[in-house]
Amino acid sequence: MAFMGCIGNHESSGTIYEKYRPYNFAAAPADYFSFDYGPVHVAVVDQYTTYTSGSAQYNWLHTDLTNSTKLWKIIVLHQPGWCAGGSHGNDATVQTVIQPLCVDHGVSIVLAGHNHYYSRALNNGVHHVTSGAGGAPFYSASSGQPYVVTYTVNTLECVKIAIAGNTLTGTTVSNSGAVIDTFTITK
Repeated sequence: MAFMGCIGNHESSGTIYEKYRPYNFAAAPADYFSFDYGPVHVAVVDQYTTYTSGSAQYNWLHTDLTNSTKLWKIIVLHQPGWCAGGSHGNDATVQTVIQPLCVDHGVSIVLAGHNHYYSRALNNGVHHVTSGAGGAPFYSASSGQPYVVTYTVNTLECVKIAIAGNTLTGTTVSNSGAVIDTFTITK
């Protein structure tokens, strides 16, 4: 099983992150990279290096997604574009820069953390999954957030992605094994 990650706000300069996660970064010292795993292409965005339109990371991401021939494309980043509110709000740059790239390049899922709860938003066919309830103190969340279709609070969880041909199923389970959320994408 692949174990990959992205840099977040608690990694400071990233020195320790890079020491213990020696990924094939596209433009070190920036911490962005991509990899293929079976039928999936995963692009990992470093939100602590500029990724706005025209930046080196943006140009790399656009080219990386354009060149991928994989049926399934996923972007991993730290701060979600859409979430259920709480301690950290929505990331406007994900909304205005990453979301259009997702739509243009057929990205199915954006995986994020940052907020210590689970939420899933759906915008123009792209699922934005916030999976941040893995052990840190929980954050509050609130209903009525744009594009958010479900969320949970005060529940440890993890998200599992299963692919069978042209069908992808995401299942979020609690630490007791109870299913919190499930979604299916067919291409």
